[in-house]
Amino acid sequence: MSACDVTVGSPRDRETPIRTRKLGTGGRGIPGFWWTGRIFWKGYHHTLDEADVYDVLPQDSTVKLSNNLAREWEKELYNYKTGGRPKLTRALWRCYRTQILAFTLLIFMEECMRMVQTILMGKFIALFEVSKVHPNFLSSSGSITDNKTAIVDNSHRHQTIARPDVFILITFIILIYLVSIFLDHNFFHHGYRMRVATTSLIYRKVMRLCSSALKPAMMETIMNLITKEMDVFPLVVLPATYILIGPVQLAVTCYLLWDWLNLGPACVTSLLILFLMFPVQVVMGRLSRILREKLDSLTNVRLRHLQLIMSGLEEMKTSNWADFCVRVIGRTRKSELSQMKKLSRLQAFNSSMTLTSGKAVLMATFVLLVVMGHEINGTQIFTALALLESLRVSMSILLPAGMLALSDTLTTLNRVEKVLLLPEKTSIISRPSTLSVSDDTVIRFKNYFASREKNFDAPMVLVNIDVDIEKNELYCIIGPPDSGKSCLLLAVLGELERHKGQVFHDGKLGYVPAWPWLCPGTIRDNIVFGSEFSHSRYTQVLNSCALNQVVDSFPLRDQTVVGERGLALDPSIQAKITLARAVYQNCDIYLIDDILKGMDAKSAMHIFKKCICGLLRSKTRLVITDNTQHTQIAYKVILMSQCRVHHIGSYDELLECGVNVNKILTSRSYKNVEVSKLADSTSPLIQDLANASMALSLTTNPLTSGSKDSPAGSAFDILQADFKESGDPLISNDGDSNYSGPFHKRSIYTTYFLLGGGFCGIFFFIFTCLLEQGGFVLCEWWLAYWSDNYQNVSAVTFTKNSLIGQSATVIDYHIFVYIGIVAATVLLGLFQAILFYAIAQKAGWLLHDLAVGSLLQAPLSFFDANSRGGVLSHFLRDVGIVDSLPPVLLDLIESLSVLLATALIVGCVNYWLFIVIVPLFFLFMWAVKRFYKATQDVERIELASKCAVGAHVVSSMEGIQTLRSLNVEQRFLHKFDVYQDRSTAACYLHLAANRWFGIRVDLIGLALVIGVVLASFLVVEFQGLQLPASLVALSLYYSLNLTNVNQPVLRKSAAVHFKMRSVSHLLQYYQLSPEVPLLADVDTPTPPGWPRYGIITCEGVSVPPGNGAPAKGGNLLRNIWCCIRAQEKMGMIFCTASEQRAFLSMLFRLTDYVGVVRIDGLDTLTLQKNKLRDKLMYISQNPTLFIGSIRENLDPDQNFTDAQVWKVLEEVRLSTLVLSLDNKLATDISILGDGMSVGQRQLLRLASAMLQQSKIVIYEEPSSSLDIMCNTLIQNILRIQFPSSTVLHIAHLPDTIIHTDRIMIFSEGKIAEVDTPYYLLQNPSSRLSCLVAELGSAQAENLRQLALNKHENRPYVAPHIDPEDFQDFAPPLGGDMKAPNNLNVLPTFHSSRLAGVLNQLPTNKFSTDRL
Repeated sequence: MSACDVTVGSPRDRETPIRTRKLGTGGRGIPGFWWTGRIFWKGYHHTLDEADVYDVLPQDSTVKLSNNLAREWEKELYNYKTGGRPKLTRALWRCYRTQILAFTLLIFMEECMRMVQTILMGKFIALFEVSKVHPNFLSSSGSITDNKTAIVDNSHRHQTIARPDVFILITFIILIYLVSIFLDHNFFHHGYRMRVATTSLIYRKVMRLCSSALKPAMMETIMNLITKEMDVFPLVVLPATYILIGPVQLAVTCYLLWDWLNLGPACVTSLLILFLMFPVQVVMGRLSRILREKLDSLTNVRLRHLQLIMSGLEEMKTSNWADFCVRVIGRTRKSELSQMKKLSRLQAFNSSMTLTSGKAVLMATFVLLVVMGHEINGTQIFTALALLESLRVSMSILLPAGMLALSDTLTTLNRVEKVLLLPEKTSIISRPSTLSVSDDTVIRFKNYFASREKNFDAPMVLVNIDVDIEKNELYCIIGPPDSGKSCLLLAVLGELERHKGQVFHDGKLGYVPAWPWLCPGTIRDNIVFGSEFSHSRYTQVLNSCALNQVVDSFPLRDQTVVGERGLALDPSIQAKITLARAVYQNCDIYLIDDILKGMDAKSAMHIFKKCICGLLRSKTRLVITDNTQHTQIAYKVILMSQCRVHHIGSYDELLECGVNVNKILTSRSYKNVEVSKLADSTSPLIQDLANASMALSLTTNPLTSGSKDSPAGSAFDILQADFKESGDPLISNDGDSNYSGPFHKRSIYTTYFLLGGGFCGIFFFIFTCLLEQGGFVLCEWWLAYWSDNYQNVSAVTFTKNSLIGQSATVIDYHIFVYIGIVAATVLLGLFQAILFYAIAQKAGWLLHDLAVGSLLQAPLSFFDANSRGGVLSHFLRDVGIVDSLPPVLLDLIESLSVLLATALIVGCVNYWLFIVIVPLFFLFMWAVKRFYKATQDVERIELASKCAVGAHVVSSMEGIQTLRSLNVEQRFLHKFDVYQDRSTAACYLHLAANRWFGIRVDLIGLALVIGVVLASFLVVEFQGLQLPASLVALSLYYSLNLTNVNQPVLRKSAAVHFKMRSVSHLLQYYQLSPEVPLLADVDTPTPPGWPRYGIITCEGVSVPPGNGAPAKGGNLLRNIWCCIRAQEKMGMIFCTASEQRAFLSMLFRLTDYVGVVRIDGLDTLTLQKNKLRDKLMYISQNPTLFIGSIRENLDPDQNFTDAQVWKVLEEVRLSTLVLSLDNKLATDISILGDGMSVGQRQLLRLASAMLQQSKIVIYEEPSSSLDIMCNTLIQNILRIQFPSSTVLHIAHLPDTIIHTDRIMIFSEGKIAEVDTPYYLLQNPSSRLSCLVAELGSAQAENLRQLALNKHENRPYVAPHIDPEDFQDFAPPLGGDMKAPNNLNVLPTFHSSRLAGVLNQLPTNKFSTDRL
């Protein structure tokens, strides 16, 4: 691992506190650990949930920590005001310096214990040394080589050990090991406290920031700080201490190697190599950071593409773009993998260097010793190895990591300081005592000048505003764009910076922003928003805001989860919910910022009539509008231009002053609507909870119910679902989904490696691991064995060298064997890492591609049952985890190899120890299995709680103006504190669980150490066997090293086990059954050019509700019989959105249905899905799926030339826009982004339909209003460019479809009526007549005239139909069925079915010239 990648899984991981219960569980340290055992027991036998997480201690609460840091930060701000510079670093130091110094001292003591343990190990090994002195070997006086305590009888070769010494050494080795265990499992957690305090300080600052400071870039910076960069505090605590400890450890180690072990100048070589590794680790850490930043940018591109695909899922399926989307995602993923390869090569080199650098250092040291003519022994070898290994970890891993982490921390603190110094919102506006106004005035502007920023040179957005707003009246604010209309509302909220003048308001404000905002939660949560729930008021609000049909269309109704991880709602529906939230609060003053602009005309009319002019007619209302009819009803109209109020008065008064309001507002108006129809004085007023008696709903409001510490909306519960196991509802399969597949019987680890390398790759990797670990152990064994048996000192001659003194002229060839073993081990380590990263990268690539392909082919019912936001978040998280899996998994494999090698070496040195090793091994495996099961829920809770904090911060920033207008900042601050405390408690519980189990695993290692030291003594003393000191040293070194191996194995294995669940999730996505088979059971051949006529028939079609959810009134569509004739232009009106969606799903085979749907006589169920959808063109109400280049969006399969593409672009008036781009057709369409209006998006889709020459076109009027130019152009294209196509025009109001051949109206799941517009309007009781009458008598007469003109001058004329086109599709009925006279709209084969169709229609007028 690199210097910048020190994590919990490292041998000396980051600081990890020991959590204790809040009450009655003992102290803070190890004695209070018994409660964690209860968590393990419960987690093993039951599923843990949030209630099992203990509360944080008072000193760890968010309120306590944030207040402490805020107090110190205020001192820094005081210095700032007096001319100094505020530094958050100083504030943190004053808060936590005691803990930082204590923790540093603790780590220093731990390193001292390690050195003492190494010295004791050397003394213990020396007891087993055999005296072997050569005249040319001159050892220093007092060195360990002169300290011979073993008395050896050379004639009998029997070792005798001085008992007092061995007993003392054994006792101290065990005690030091035991003390080291408890020192390593410390309870300091000031890093986490600093993270919590700083995060809370940032959030509290966010709630006070002025609106101008919360720009998108700053919001992104704040979000990155809270969700990512705050993690530097826990990570920096441990490695930063080695900036002080490292040099001290280096000096002490140098002394011990030089003098105590008598290595002399040779030790300088090893120290020099370790010192050179320090800058290498720093450079690799910085390179790794650069590559990760590039990789993150590419990942963000893929994320944006997936977000677009999920938001336009229906559009992707109806356009048959699944393969195209997979190709686009594949291109992005390929670029991402290319960058990932560079990072993996760097990680492979770093991993191999970290693993094998210790061997290279040891080899350089002892080869130089041999060259200098020194004799080496087991004591020197393994004592030096232990010292150098400890120094290597400190100097080449922890010290570089500490410097990089400290640099990152200082950079993060600088960013936090910039956020904390941003300008804040001005104080709450109150009526000045010097300002005299009438009692009827609720808002007063007096010579008001304001800007968005505090700078004196900032441009003014309001200039000399002098306006009085009277109580309980409707004011419409109009004007050109950027005239200051929205700023006028923001000034009332106090969101602007006042430069001059005064403004005040008297009453509770309700603000409805132009861009809707929803907080994570259910629809009811967003509407009630923490207020007391009243069923009667709630029903009033839903009805007045046109939300009844919307709520009824969802399976869970108002309990449907919306927001970031909830159901993706249309912007118009979000606007309605945003308005409903403000209305439900029953405010005194309503500031409505053109919320109706994003709605269809029918909904906008309903809301203006029933809500703004109805339910709220007793309130003061300031409405920004671009609609002429609104201004005619308003009490007064405020005309703004160039940030000034130019005129204020009634509509008639403005006309008298020469202001042509109609000219200003020509872009927005209700066509064919009388103004008198917009005012509603009959609907009841909104009720006041304080005065009206209301029955509370039995369903409690999650925003207010529960305990004090239960946050509103329970976004934590929503996020909990985002991290559930595969059997939980997040990825629950629908009726067609099937998770059984080729992988369900295999281990997930086996599947992962099979995907990456196959059986040959797995075998080769295992063989490489065995060779590498064998070479790893053979290095020490060969050096020790050679030093004891083959080092023939008498055969060596020496010479005097002026540079290095005594040097050997002849070197034993065995040293070359040792050099070869080390070199082979280094190369094998590098090859092993490269091979593993190649396997892992291929597995990650395949898992991503398989999952994406299957996910995009999944049925829509899957996304109805599982929110798209949740599925996308879950999928992206799983992919990110799988991509980050290789380094952790490789570290685990290497640590497991060392653990197994330790067991084998210890057992081989002394076979009696197998009596201890075998039961300890099974005990370890039994404990690890239970640890996995007990902690997986803790990890899930921790991850969910951390994400809940981030989601809450994002939601608060996006809706900050709404929160302030409703004065709920304190409630959201409390919610943040609760979320943060939950995150802290879950984090501490997870860390405590790791430490609790880690201590017990280390105690298992202690048992092995006791067995090694006692067995070594007993074998020599009582069995009379000669045990070489080198083998004693080898087994003791590996057993003592268990403290650095057990915990990494434990934590890395738990981390890998948790991450491998993401592999399982991706495989489950791969095993999702597609919506419908690509190939039908019976693939009916189609004639060339099918469909030629575009005849659509529905025969007894019923569509059940999606996902098996109960629908109001049963099936969404019930027993539909209809025939849409060849090349007919059919207008369609649906009463509910669910009926419209069911009809489109039936036509495109997005859902199951009962009955038969035919296109030109072919049953669509017998056709391939791709073949069917290629022949239908759907232009949705708000096209959103735009990925790839402009050309790819028009021609995904590259079937047409550039000339043809430019021709259609010119016909839809988009060629000028495309020509203005640098890359023309090759331009990435995401560059246009939100700059394209809804009309331009629909025009682009129409251009694709024109290019494809689709015979059946389904056009859906947008839910938001179109400007007149786009609307006229689209209507002309539909009438002119598709003369030989069947066009289904789905509308909200009848004025846009009055020119069609027929109009079909659906109601209560059935066809209520279908006929030409003229004949339907002849019947006063028809639904079309009722809809036209709602527009006013004058406009109704105009539409009747248009229908008459269509009937007389442009009636439907059926094209000639060749009977031979249908000779192969005769109905399975006996007899020769002939069509009625003059019935030329259907071929002969349909005559029998036509009778059934006509009998099902709700009218008796069936003259054949109209059918």
